[in-house]
Amino acid sequence: MFAWLRRKADKSPADAPVAARLGSIGVVSPWMRAMPTVPWIAGGYMKLLNDGDFDRLVAASSAATTGIELHGVRVKGSGIRMARLDNGVAVPNGGMELKLRGYHLLMLLAGPVKVGDKVPVTLTFEQAGDLVVDFLVESPGPVGEPILNQPREG
Repeated sequence: MFAWLRRKADKSPADAPVAARLGSIGVVSPWMRAMPTVPWIAGGYMKLLNDGDFDRLVAASSAATTGIELHGVRVKGSGIRMARLDNGVAVPNGGMELKLRGYHLLMLLAGPVKVGDKVPVTLTFEQAGDLVVDFLVESPGPVGEPILNQPREG
């Protein structure tokens, strides 16, 4: 069921170019993918840079969606729970990452997307304001580590 979460590890290297910037906020490696078994739902991921004061990502929107929610994943025992974050996501000085098994955008797609498409998304920050970023649609691949916080063997 969660096969759509799989992808290559480390899609946001530290030296990747900044895809968009607004004041002290920068976005690196924005990408998304639809869930093959539920193609109207997609996850959105990126690295957020912040070389200024504390800010908060409070909303996201796109004409390609019927809605976008900010979500977080909490590991509880052997399971995970996803929850909507009504107060947004903190973006401290130094930045943070929206990634698989963590903070992410839950996108309710208005129509189909295919690998290689670029989907413009407006990110709304409490202090910085609105920043439009193109999210690249990618195909499923390995999530990364098979067990959270444990390196792969071999």
